[in-house]
Amino acid sequence: EELDGKLELHKHNFQDFREEAGRRFDSSSQSLEEGLQRLTERMDCNEQARKALRIDAFNEMAHARQAAHDLRQSDQEQMKKKFSAMQAVQESMQQACCQVEGKVDAALEALQDVQEKIVIVSEENVSKFVLAE
Repeated sequence: EELDGKLELHKHNFQDFREEAGRRFDSSSQSLEEGLQRLTERMDCNEQARKALRIDAFNEMAHARQAAHDLRQSDQEQMKKKFSAMQAVQESMQQACCQVEGKVDAALEALQDVQEKIVIVSEENVSKFVLAE
């Protein structure tokens, strides 16, 4: 009977041990599943974040390329404007030079006319002086 009591106690203890082991196993399994679920969710979030970063980086690169293109185009337009302005100044200077040359030529002709008249007047004065003596 004592052995039956001990056997019954061991059966009961073994049954308690099996139930506790089953609860612990279920709890561990559930913890592992929850951990796996969290890990999967984090991996999905990381993948979405990577995709978002790639999209942002692509958009930033496209924006930078467009800005560089706009800047080059603006620089080219400014250079064209400066070149046009320089051509206009050059043309104005050429016109001014032509006008000055025309005025210088006219002044030279006037001086030659005056010189010729001075020569004529001088010759007349010399003739008058010679006649008067």
